[in-house]
Amino acid sequence: MNWRKPTASTAGPYIAKAFLLSHAELRFFQTLLQSVGRGVYVVAKVRLADLVGCTDPHPLYGTLGRIAQKHVDFVLVDERYTRILGAIELDDSSHEQAKTVERDRFVNDLLNSLGIPLLRVQAAMKYNPMFLRQQLAVILRPMLRVSINRRATTSTRVRPRTGQRRRPKQTAENRRWRGV
Repeated sequence: MNWRKPTASTAGPYIAKAFLLSHAELRFFQTLLQSVGRGVYVVAKVRLADLVGCTDPHPLYGTLGRIAQKHVDFVLVDERYTRILGAIELDDSSHEQAKTVERDRFVNDLLNSLGIPLLRVQAAMKYNPMFLRQQLAVILRPMLRVSINRRATTSTRVRPRTGQRRRPKQTAENRRWRGV
């Protein structure tokens, strides 16, 4: 892999980065992809403002400002509707600094109060996919149970003799989920 340094351009003080993830994030991401089950997508570097809504009438000056420039390292979503299942933060040595500890506490409290599971993983040179799968199962079990129950009511069924797929009956709930 070519890990080249970012290069300057004619875009003023901005430079193009070669890669989205750092070395440590990439190692974890690859293990995470092995560890999540079918039906779950992994999304990297998601802003808190994309996970959390804001009811403040002047959001740019207060509450939205606190979340607009913060992100979590990875978010797990269901593949069908991109419903948020949980978030993952990869903690390296920078998470020991006072400012980062305060930021982490804010993120923990915010996501916890809104019912979004958060898994914090200590950065390492190597990760065990089976151990990570067990950690994910603990935080995602309640969210996946809801997803599985909802999917059971709107899934396609297979005809026993022919093996052909049959679409479920159109109901108001199905049309709402499909955007029809």
